Amino acid sequence: MSARIGDHPGIGPGTRFLVLAEGLLGDVHGKLAHGVLRFRPESAVAVVDSTWDGRGAEQFVPDVPSVPVVGSVQDGLAFGPTALLLGATPAGGAIPPAWRPSILAAIDGGVDIVAGMHLFLSDDRELSAAAARRGVRLIDLRRPPDELRLATGRVLDLPDTRVALTVGDDAAVGKMTAALCLARALRDAGETSAFVATGQTGIAIAGWGVAIDRVIGDFMPGVAEALVLRAAEQARYVIVEGQGSIAHPAFSAVTLALLHGSAPTDLVLCHNPSRTRMIEYERKPVPPLSELVATYEDLTRYVRPACVRCVAVNTGGLDEREAARVLERVESEAGVPSDDLVRFGAARLGATLLETRAAPVS
Repeated sequence: MSARIGDHPGIGPGTRFLVLAEGLLGDVHGKLAHGVLRFRPESAVAVVDSTWDGRGAEQFVPDVPSVPVVGSVQDGLAFGPTALLLGATPAGGAIPPAWRPSILAAIDGGVDIVAGMHLFLSDDRELSAAAARRGVRLIDLRRPPDELRLATGRVLDLPDTRVALTVGDDAAVGKMTAALCLARALRDAGETSAFVATGQTGIAIAGWGVAIDRVIGDFMPGVAEALVLRAAEQARYVIVEGQGSIAHPAFSAVTLALLHGSAPTDLVLCHNPSRTRMIEYERKPVPPLSELVATYEDLTRYVRPACVRCVAVNTGGLDEREAARVLERVESEAGVPSDDLVRFGAARLGATLLETRAAPVS
């Protein structure tokens, strides 16, 4: 079978990941490791973090099955992995120097290496030479596809397909998590649904997708369009993982590309109530939800009008009573249903999306 846009040979359903999270298993920067453990636990055979050797990953990542934590790659090879997944994407996008011996040990053990770094494994001379000698693959999840294309609006020719895009009031507010939870909720409700990964963690979970932020600017909408078309071949409801925020000056370009390329029929706004200022852009406050609802809906009309149907809220750190108050406030301000999809489940907001099936797709 010929390669298709979004293919990443070596991370399909049969992959057995040894997850390298040295020093980061209990840290927010271990996002890639946490994502795979939460949403693809059946593919994780063990986690490498000498800080927590002998414990279980479920002690650090809530709501995941027990996955053993080992102190070294050599110990992890005993679990029969097919690939070492670098479970973090450090600032600057380079491999942490302390991880290099572990990566070389995995190569020597005959397993592929999978990474979501901005700097590619395959461009590293030492690692490339070692991989060639051992006959293993270096798989860069962020490497853009060879085939690039401009958006043409072909998604508009799918009259029976609903496309939901997760958007945010800031970067890093749970857009991937919301998309995965909603795709699962729709399947549980009997709807055919597909998750479209547009970032490195989503790709590691889904086994396919494109890191949109590595695509040349002119082609970002076209690649997003192609991913939706691929997903729509097998699903009536396509849930696209959003990136950045239209209100975040550093990341708004990729947000707009996804808005126009995926041509959503529905929007899911993601919100972290603990944020008052933009992450990594502290000089700018997070806008009010009502303002963001209006902005996102206004921007979609240039391709296909879409409505914000619901708000996915991260109430982590709040007790049950505080969480309930926040959700009530969010619903009042945004004017649509809201819920914490991790804490309370995604059935309610999934049902909200299903109610839109009768709405016209223009």
